[in-house]
Amino acid sequence: MALGRSTKVCIYEPTATTPENSPHYVISGPKKVFVFNNNKFHKNQSVSERVGTKRDVAAIKETFEKLGWTVVIINDPTCSEVRDTMEEIRESKETRELTALAIFILSHGDNNGKIYAYDFYYDFKKEILNCLTASECPNLAGKPKLIFTQVCKEKTTHSSALIKFESDDDGYSTYRIPDFSDVLIYQLASYNNCICNLKTGSWFIQALCNRIKQCEVGESILQTLMKVSHDIETRHNRGFSKQQPFLQSTIDRDLYLKH
Repeated sequence: MALGRSTKVCIYEPTATTPENSPHYVISGPKKVFVFNNNKFHKNQSVSERVGTKRDVAAIKETFEKLGWTVVIINDPTCSEVRDTMEEIRESKETRELTALAIFILSHGDNNGKIYAYDFYYDFKKEILNCLTASECPNLAGKPKLIFTQVCKEKTTHSSALIKFESDDDGYSTYRIPDFSDVLIYQLASYNNCICNLKTGSWFIQALCNRIKQCEVGESILQTLMKVSHDIETRHNRGFSKQQPFLQSTIDRDLYLKH
């Protein structure tokens, strides 16, 4: 997934929780979910209200809180509130203590990365993805960052980062990672329209939360997402509409939500 241009090398203080040769991410410490839920929009945007999104938010909250994640819900954020939240994630001392981060974006958008906030639209890569690179957010370097978007891409070199993690043997060890490492993005393919129900929520979020609830200890997140994709791709409504999730990932080891 070619996402960046810079070739600079950055060195950071110890924050990572996973040793270089570990076959899986170590996420036994604090974990946090941020939900950007846009239901209503300013009339100047001519964007319709999103039905069923309350059900999706409730499902996300229930699913991840049961797994021990702290869930923060931001309802109908403006562009500036989205930016302020991402800045808080980058700069907060609390982020340093996290072992994993998840972001849900529930809104309208288009296939060029434009996502609608309450008052205007923002660019997914610039305002969300770029804020989570190792160079921009060293407190999350080497830690899994999961991004789930329900909204309806340049070959370059990536910058790298030298990160440190605390070792039981000799104090600290270091290893180098690409700047966009440890990121997973799971979303509906850009050509799909979201299928939502006022009473049951959206196919995408409900299938995702249901499969996470059902996943067993030792089942990796990629295995879980494969099941979600199958559930959605084989489902149809009365109008014979179909949906297809799309996965981009630079995570380089197994991630277990239940352990």
